[in-house]
Amino acid sequence: MSIINMLSSSTGKRSKEINKSLAKDIVKNNDTKSVKELIMLLENKDKNIQSDSIEVLYETGYIKPDLIADYQETFTELLQSKNNRLVWGAMIALSSISKIVPEIIFNALPRIQKAVDTGSVITKDAGVVVYANLSIIERQKNDILPLILDELEKYPD
Repeated sequence: MSIINMLSSSTGKRSKEINKSLAKDIVKNNDTKSVKELIMLLENKDKNIQSDSIEVLYETGYIKPDLIADYQETFTELLQSKNNRLVWGAMIALSSISKIVPEIIFNALPRIQKAVDTGSVITKDAGVVVYANLSIIERQKNDILPLILDELEKYPD
């Protein structure tokens, strides 16, 4: 069965649990084919399909970031989307990936910074996690620590 038919919106039941369960199954089966299909579904005309796809992808990344790491460029591109749901979902995905490939994600720092500066609270929070993960690389610390401190100064008490 195609992954699109298993998404929450396709079942007619708007439930995060359906998408979380789907992500767990993807991880359990190391289902790279479904991950690739979800990446393609991010361009679907139906915003509900897009939203469910990004949700399953970042839920997959929470559990096993390796499964989505090859698509870091796609997530970086989504940071410029007009669909806010895709922006913050992509930032959450990047926060998981940045744990395992902080050097690669560092190359996307200008786009990440722009999204953090202009994004929603969820985007900003996930962006700070990205920054924290990037700061573990010694040669990146001097670039990243000021960004973290700047964001923390902006947070409400």
